[in-house]
Amino acid sequence: MKYLNKLIYFFDKYYLPIKQYIDDQYRFRFYLCILLTILSVTVEVISILLIPKIVDNISSLNLSNSAHFIVFFIIFIFINAFVKTAYIFITNNFSYKLATLYSRAIFETPLNSSLEIFNDVSLDKFVVAISTKCDFIAAQIAIPFFTLLSALLSSLAIIISVIYLFPLRGIIFLLLISLLYLFISLFLTKKIAQNGKVIPKMQSNLYNISLDSLSNTASINLLNLKNEYVKHFIETDTKYRMAISNNDALATAPKFFIEALGIILIILIGFVPLLLNQTSIADSIALTSVLAFSCQKLLPILQGAYASIYKMLGQKESFKQVVEIANFKKYIIEDKIKSNKNSTNLLNDEISIEFILKKNLVFKEGEKVSFKDGFKLLSNKWYFLTGESGVGKSYLLKNLLKLQNINLSSVKVLNEQSLKEINLNIKDYWSLFGYADQDINLLNTPILFNVLGQYPGSLEKDKNYLDNLQRVDSILDVVSLKNELKDKSSRDSYEYLFKPSNTLSGGQKQRILLAKALLKKPRFLIIDETLSGVSTIMRKKILSRIKRKFRKTSVIMILHGYKNESELFDFKIDVQSNKVEFKNI
Repeated sequence: MKYLNKLIYFFDKYYLPIKQYIDDQYRFRFYLCILLTILSVTVEVISILLIPKIVDNISSLNLSNSAHFIVFFIIFIFINAFVKTAYIFITNNFSYKLATLYSRAIFETPLNSSLEIFNDVSLDKFVVAISTKCDFIAAQIAIPFFTLLSALLSSLAIIISVIYLFPLRGIIFLLLISLLYLFISLFLTKKIAQNGKVIPKMQSNLYNISLDSLSNTASINLLNLKNEYVKHFIETDTKYRMAISNNDALATAPKFFIEALGIILIILIGFVPLLLNQTSIADSIALTSVLAFSCQKLLPILQGAYASIYKMLGQKESFKQVVEIANFKKYIIEDKIKSNKNSTNLLNDEISIEFILKKNLVFKEGEKVSFKDGFKLLSNKWYFLTGESGVGKSYLLKNLLKLQNINLSSVKVLNEQSLKEINLNIKDYWSLFGYADQDINLLNTPILFNVLGQYPGSLEKDKNYLDNLQRVDSILDVVSLKNELKDKSSRDSYEYLFKPSNTLSGGQKQRILLAKALLKKPRFLIIDETLSGVSTIMRKKILSRIKRKFRKTSVIMILHGYKNESELFDFKIDVQSNKVEFKNI
């Protein structure tokens, strides 16, 4: 028991550092996996030892004893199959339980503080992607652990059995097979890793696929993360997939060649001495049978042991990368809280943003836009952008947000009273904005989680649960969704918040995005054609409510011929094919 506890401690410390989360149920699974491993090895050894007895009795025409041994042999084969099946099922189940616990240990941090930083679902997509990778890695560590334990015990048992039955020939056979297998495996692995055509192509495809899945939105936060952490995460994932590819080739490529070579060795060791009259027929058949059965058992064990070691060593490094990326989330939240303490007084003042486009800024290929004086976004003022489709209105807004070609524009945050520039880092600058994108990117979760920017598991331990329900309920009333979605006959005031988001219409989904941007009470709200799927009357109603309830918020909105709403705005920014004009209304 002492050594078993040490083994569990080693396993927890170096591969699955979640010892404090494992209760008696999971510890029992661990003991059960080890017990099944030992039982499986015992059945294999008994099966090996039965073969010479069967051969001896058949060769001596003792059919009665032969029948008994054959029956026993078949029984043990069925027992072995049952034990193996149970072993695989329980080991896999145990692995995924540990993976789930490990994910919770890393990723279930309170997200209410991160709401002050991020107002887009893309960070959640990023975290979910890492969590999925974490689950996969954890499962891929526990399974090779038990496979390796089984392989080591089985190898030891077979070696002892063969050496006991046929000392010299058994040792020669095992050494030849082991050395040949290791040589071929290492040679093939090296060749695969050095292949200059396959790996770069796979790496490029993986990078593109990952970027498509992670950054399919015009996100404020993810475009910054892409350069620093998403790329790092994708590179780590690429290396890991390359290792998996090598392992697959390692397990399959040499298989047929080694099996054919094993047959040749069996013939040489078993039948050549018979042809040279150096052994009897019975001894030759017994030796050949044992070697063939041992070869059948030994080769998969060697493959499994080598691949398991390779996987476990690779996973340890992958775990470091995943934990490093996960810790970034905690770091950025803590850094944001710390920076907020230092800049709270400044950000509570009346502020404006001076935005200047430099000369020859290209909106579309072949078309240049000149911008003489730039413009200022003042606090508590409303601005709308007009212009033909495709002229570059969204592009202009993304320059304002420092998302694209930031070297082509100048953005300054000023204190309106002192006119002094306020130096803000990029996270603090983004915290001034709420951004409602024109693309509908909602998670397939209830309405509540999409507005909060949380995933369901994070809300279970949220101390501000009731407060969040009230905040979301209030903000959905602003965008005129509360009355549309709420069931008047329901006694639960917040039941409608748990309706699936995929059941909403296009216009309702757009308003969910707007509600999410408003939830953080931004100083500047950018509406990038988010209300294009809403009727004129409803659009004016929503904008009027925003102006009434968010008096300290400046709004920058793209309008396409919405004359009825223009009376709500103070300034007009006309984006044309060759210039941008700033006008008072």
